[in-house]
Amino acid sequence: MIAAIDPSLCNTAVVIGLRAVWESWVFRSEPINTGKLKASAVVNRMARADGLLARIVPVFENRPVEAIYLEGYAISANKAYKHDAVEYGGLLRWHLSDLEGVKTICEVMPTTLKKFTTGDHRASKAKMAAYVGKRWGQTFDTEDETDAYALWRLAHCCEGIFPCETDEQWETCKTVLSATANRPRIGKPQLDLLLRS
Repeated sequence: MIAAIDPSLCNTAVVIGLRAVWESWVFRSEPINTGKLKASAVVNRMARADGLLARIVPVFENRPVEAIYLEGYAISANKAYKHDAVEYGGLLRWHLSDLEGVKTICEVMPTTLKKFTTGDHRASKAKMAAYVGKRWGQTFDTEDETDAYALWRLAHCCEGIFPCETDEQWETCKTVLSATANRPRIGKPQLDLLLRS
């Protein structure tokens, strides 16, 4: 199985499945005040991240996930919360790296995901949703789910399970795979010849 995660402290979306069989979840979170006297912002941020992780990690139990694709950090998109995003992202990656059976964890930059989905690395969230609906017949309630599903489709192409449909998809898969060229794949990698060139 393949998992795709669009991580965010507000809404983390997860899609897990293989080929036509998949499930999705959105884990919402609000800022937390632990109520502890003299609790620092750090304590409150860690309590929030811990609460999210306590709900996300169990989703992977009893699901034979071999590859996890995460949307990478988009620090410039929200500079005010960059520390929160990096702290949560690090804790999430740490917990995911402890999961049994996972052969790889791969990060995909948001611009790479946009190019894979729409052909435009600067695509808006609305354009992403439109392309996911048009190309794959899926609509979602949140942008996070849309991104996680598009990332799940990208993962299938990179793992050699689905064929790339466009030149932009080939290019983005080549970019993703070149960063992780020495790791095992689930399916027969369709891009091996490209990586050797």
